Amino acid sequence: MIAIITDNIKNMKIGFDGKRAVQNFTGLGNYSRYLIEILNKCFAGNEYILYAPKMQDSFQFEQFTKVCPNLECVYPEKPWNKLKALWRSVGVTGLLERDGIDIYHGLSN
Repeated sequence: MIAIITDNIKNMKIGFDGKRAVQNFTGLGNYSRYLIEILNKCFAGNEYILYAPKMQDSFQFEQFTKVCPNLECVYPEKPWNKLKALWRSVGVTGLLERDGIDIYHGLSN
């Protein structure tokens, strides 16, 4: 068992590249969802924001969001919704600033 001491730890806003977490249900997708779920359980005071290039309507992803109450999903708006690859590298940076993200984890690389 691992004991995590959370005294004097500032709550953070953590952003994630959500492409794999939303679209893949093996490999990197499983890793991404597991990491976010564990962080959500161990550090419930943090806010977690998943930046994904497209919405995925699946039972598996729906179940994941239910066990992560501090998770918000953000998807590209027009005109970025037509330029998903560019949004992931350029468009998302403005959203990270807007949302006050303390740290961003690119889960795809």
